[in-house]
Amino acid sequence: MTTIQNNTAPLCVDLDGTLIKTDSLIESIVKLLGQNFLKLPQIFLNVFKGKIAFKKYISQSVTLNPKALPYNQEVIEFLKSEHQKGHKVLLVTAAHESIAKLVCDQFDFIDGFFATNDQLNLLGENKADKLVQEFGENGFDYVGNEKKDLAIWKRARKSYVVGSPSFLSWVQANVPGAQSVSVIKKKLKDFLNMFRVHQWVKNLLMFLPLILAGRLSLDLLLTTVVGFMAFSFSASSIYILNDLLDLESDRLHPKKFNRPFASGTFSIPTGVVFSALSLSLGLCLGASVSWPFFGVLLLYLLITNLYSIVFKKMMLVDVVILATLYVYRIFAGGIVTETLISEWFIAFSMFLFFCLALVKRTSEVIAVETGRQKTVSGRSYKVVDKLALSALGASSGFLAVLVLALYINSDQVKLLYQSPQYLWTLCPFMMYWLSRVWILTLRDEMHHDPIVFAVKDKVTYLIGVFFVVIFLLAQGVLL
Repeated sequence: MTTIQNNTAPLCVDLDGTLIKTDSLIESIVKLLGQNFLKLPQIFLNVFKGKIAFKKYISQSVTLNPKALPYNQEVIEFLKSEHQKGHKVLLVTAAHESIAKLVCDQFDFIDGFFATNDQLNLLGENKADKLVQEFGENGFDYVGNEKKDLAIWKRARKSYVVGSPSFLSWVQANVPGAQSVSVIKKKLKDFLNMFRVHQWVKNLLMFLPLILAGRLSLDLLLTTVVGFMAFSFSASSIYILNDLLDLESDRLHPKKFNRPFASGTFSIPTGVVFSALSLSLGLCLGASVSWPFFGVLLLYLLITNLYSIVFKKMMLVDVVILATLYVYRIFAGGIVTETLISEWFIAFSMFLFFCLALVKRTSEVIAVETGRQKTVSGRSYKVVDKLALSALGASSGFLAVLVLALYINSDQVKLLYQSPQYLWTLCPFMMYWLSRVWILTLRDEMHHDPIVFAVKDKVTYLIGVFFVVIFLLAQGVLL
């Protein structure tokens, strides 16, 4: 590009890890694999053609959405401020020039760019030499984020750092006078969000067979706890994988954009490592319970992976799979403790969770209708589907109530409960709760995950306490 002449030293900013909280090359690879996983062998083969050829291949195979990248707002504000003071702002990156151009076009305060092209991989010493060639020794300021930038900071007029306090100290020890632009810290909350620990509440369904069968011994409870942790860590590995595959759609979502990987809090390689560790721990715990349970866990992982890669994009198939996975957790709980699960309970659970899965999809469609998000990202639903989805969901919920009523009237209940007539009061409360959920959904007041809504909802807790009291009355415990 043409050298920019200015009496004020140009401010040069790195892209990956600095202007954006991610690596554009790795993002591109993940997006390419998400579009077509069969591209993996071809990607692997292109690695051996050299860095320049590999970056060119990736940039020609997939296009990142520059509006969906996790920009570092502190860096952006700093660049704007320096631009207003008269500095030329240049993007100087090892990313391919096609990516650099897309990013530059997003900001009117970026005056130009230097990037990797067919002749030069603009990284480390190469980047330092290029900037000195253009602006002279100590003729530019530089904002970077990694140890490879040390070669550039040493030849810059002013050095600006993006990174942790310890990294800033390391840079300042090598480049006196280096200043921090953005401090990056990881909090415990970030790690909990990465594993989506709040989603582990779904795996509490594994305790239901034990509770309903009245087999609350310490040994069985401890075994179920181990099974619960096995499912939870295994599920977390899938959540992480799913988040990595859904980066762009999550960033365009009004609530999901704050997820650890979508926001750039954690890098993609970090996600891969933690996903593998979480999966390994989950499988080890599963094997310690029993081999039948280990087989159930492996099947769960297969189904959830297929859901993440294929089924979630298929209309209605996605909600059927989601509902099935909820019931599967109950089935897994029965396997852990060798507890027989009633067909009545399986039917009730299937209808109930199909209803809740449709609540989730309906809330996403309504978010599009109200303008809070542009599309139902990664899904095959449209605004016109709202009526059908809500009708299917509400009817499925009330079918669950019908199954509950038929069960209460069955001979099986008379054998299990001393005073089964108390159980009839469950039906109107169940009808109230489901009706309330759907009204809140259609008002656009529902959390995008109804399970999270239930965990935070006081009314749900009150009804839950009522259910416990009714079951105790029916069993004759409180009489």
